[in-house]
Amino acid sequence: MLTPIKILLADADTADATEVRWALDKLKVNYSLTHVTSGGEVIRCLQKDDAEGKLPYVLLMDINLPDKNGVEVLTEIRQNAAWKKIKCFFLSRGGKRPDAKQLRHLNIAGYISKPFQLSNSLSMDSLNLVIDLVNFKTL
Repeated sequence: MLTPIKILLADADTADATEVRWALDKLKVNYSLTHVTSGGEVIRCLQKDDAEGKLPYVLLMDINLPDKNGVEVLTEIRQNAAWKKIKCFFLSRGGKRPDAKQLRHLNIAGYISKPFQLSNSLSMDSLNLVIDLVNFKTL
């Protein structure tokens, strides 16, 4: 049996988190998901996972977390050499995205539009990219 892909989901909205799980289940992705609701929790979770040698492969992070925005959290993540390999996708409910030039140095993998539903073509395109990355890792 293949090892599940470890995903860290950072989103304060539990309904959105449920939609992410539902979509991954529907697409039969073999995953292990940890859900946190703030930027501070992202950092604490990564510190714990790093100490255990079990960092996530993918981080799905809402751009607007309650305590910090996603850019601030990702900037902190990218300062840690061990965490630089984590593939990060921002979740966004539309609105203004950060400037692409600002994000280039943060190595953002992409954006996923919310609501995260199989009928939302923008979300599905991004989810398919996540799945492609997961499949590439398991080859």
